[in-house]
Amino acid sequence: LNMGCGQFCTNPGLLIACKSQALEDFLAAVSQGIRAQAATTMLTAGINQAYLQGKNRLASHAAVSALGYGDNGELSEGCNQAQAAVFLTDAVSFAEDSSLEDEVFGPSALIVVCDNSEQMIRLTDKLSGHLTSTLHCTDNDQSLAQAISTRISRKVGRVLFNGWPTGVEVAHAMTHGGPYPASTHSASTSVGSAAIDRWVRPVSWQNTPEALLPEALKQDNPLGIWRKVDGKLCNQGL
Repeated sequence: LNMGCGQFCTNPGLLIACKSQALEDFLAAVSQGIRAQAATTMLTAGINQAYLQGKNRLASHAAVSALGYGDNGELSEGCNQAQAAVFLTDAVSFAEDSSLEDEVFGPSALIVVCDNSEQMIRLTDKLSGHLTSTLHCTDNDQSLAQAISTRISRKVGRVLFNGWPTGVEVAHAMTHGGPYPASTHSASTSVGSAAIDRWVRPVSWQNTPEALLPEALKQDNPLGIWRKVDGKLCNQGL
């Protein structure tokens, strides 16, 4: 939550859980832990101001309570230090006010408490587009996890189990995108090898004389690049 002062696009800003003794223990641990978080510096004054506005919006919401705040840090002008914060609300209030789902970019999180698993499933159906979603579960939760993961896969670009999504690896299988408003183009990724599709436009060269073909398409492959020929990858000339 507080890594990089919460300035990660996959910062865990929204957490959804069911009422239980385990949740009460978790909330107590979070409340204690957040108070030990030192204030950290945001990149710009504008980002810091936007974070302060978002945090204050949650703090003043009638259906939201503060679970805890971190250290205030230095309040001198230009320091851009942000105070970590965790807030709490119930599933009914969250479902009735779509603004509670709005991202607060920075070290802030909202925990939504559901009465039961059925309410959690209904709430999942109401979510808008996000970059990632993590399911924290055990083997005993497989039935509920199956129901939620099927739904959440239509809402996000990356589904995780029992981990936090903050790290984005540059790898072939990485998807860093998602349905709107997480991204404006849910069919592509901005990280990973498939990200090239986001920055190129396909052009076909039909019946083109060899001399007029781009270097990447010439028969003898002078660039030695990998190309797909008749559906098969090769880096040799034809």
